[in-house]
Amino acid sequence: MELEGTVFAFPARDTGAGDNVRCRGQLVELPAGRWDWIGLVGAAERRTEDEVELHHADGTVRREWLRMSDFWPQTAPYFGEPLAFSTSGMRYPRHTHRHHAPSLWQQRVPVRVPAPLAAVRLPDNPAMHVFAMTVTADEESRLAR
Repeated sequence: MELEGTVFAFPARDTGAGDNVRCRGQLVELPAGRWDWIGLVGAAERRTEDEVELHHADGTVRREWLRMSDFWPQTAPYFGEPLAFSTSGMRYPRHTHRHHAPSLWQQRVPVRVPAPLAAVRLPDNPAMHVFAMTVTADEESRLAR
């Protein structure tokens, strides 16, 4: 699925299975490459911002901000990110609230140093939920490599 020029793959899942990751400091390995952006689809329980760690192949770790707006449909994107989806209901661990249509937002985290990335560590902030993540390179960067 393409959102704002970024392609995300949403894997098939069992009915009733979870559809997102609560950020608890998970280390996510990335495909080898020189990336310009880490793209995410997510939302927060209350708008929030926290740091992600970008782990480069040479062992260097750099930090960047991940900012997520609130999932409540009545609130505008606090950080100005584009709307990815509005859903028809909200799933909780033991039930679905069908009269609540939360918003999911598309975020981009810059990779400011043009060095190969190996992984990204999500924040230890369970109020942040990630539904999809990808890495992208700008066309100009691809041509220069």
